[in-house]
Amino acid sequence: NSQLDALQAEKETLRKSVNEKECELISTKGLIQEKELLLSQEAEKRAKEVQELQEKLVEKKTHEQNLQQKLLDDQFRILQGTIKEAESIIQDAVSKLDDPLHIRCTSSPDYLVSRAQAALESVNALEKGHMHYLTNMADASGLVAALAQFAHLTADAIVNGSATSHLAPTDHADKLTESCRDCGHHSLDYLDKLKDKQSLREADPAELRTTLQRLFQLGQELRPKSLDVREEELGDLVDKEMATTSAAVEDAVRRIEEMMNQARVESSGVKLEVNERILNSCTDLMKAIRQLVLTSTHLQKEIVEGGRVRPLGM
Repeated sequence: NSQLDALQAEKETLRKSVNEKECELISTKGLIQEKELLLSQEAEKRAKEVQELQEKLVEKKTHEQNLQQKLLDDQFRILQGTIKEAESIIQDAVSKLDDPLHIRCTSSPDYLVSRAQAALESVNALEKGHMHYLTNMADASGLVAALAQFAHLTADAIVNGSATSHLAPTDHADKLTESCRDCGHHSLDYLDKLKDKQSLREADPAELRTTLQRLFQLGQELRPKSLDVREEELGDLVDKEMATTSAAVEDAVRRIEEMMNQARVESSGVKLEVNERILNSCTDLMKAIRQLVLTSTHLQKEIVEGGRVRPLGM
């Protein structure tokens, strides 16, 4: 019996232990289920947050793309407005070629040369602005500024080319008028290509530059030949001019002295005194003029050697 009681007691102990383990297992399962639920909720929350972030990222990218496109459209719109204004300026200049009132306007070859040179430089700036815009179409500022300058300077060259033709020989006048028309035509053709996003990339001002160079050359041909005298020739011109002036002064002094001698022979008293005073004043004046000529000769040589101005009388 004692052995049976011991077994019974051990059985009871094991049963209690099993019950405790079962309770612990149930408790552990509950904790696991609770943790799993929390993890599931956390995972669901994270997934939702990730989805929201992805949606916001997509929305942000779309917004940035829209802003970028708007910037491109705005820059292109500004460019088109500038092109339209440039066309109006060029067209107005070309219209002067057939304007009867413009016939009264004249210009010098020198001024035409300066205007054509300025227009050529503006074409170079226009090319740089064009290349920059093709590289970064979000910034049309360089091209817009270059277009504004180009339009005004090219129109100025066209108007002055026409005005110069009014005083030019027939052959040069015809060439000037034709070149002015070509310049206007090529300018408008170039501007027209800038209006389209496809042709914009192929726009080339080469023909426009050629017509401006032709205007420049015609202006050079019409310049007075005296302006082309070389510096080494200027010194000779100065020497000749000053020598002639000095000789004239010397001759005047000699004639005054002859008049004084003659007055002493033919006059007397108050009349002689008056004549001598007059002739002495003339002599002093001629001496002063001679000194002025000598000083001018020296100064003029210095100026010519410095290549700053043309000799007197040119």
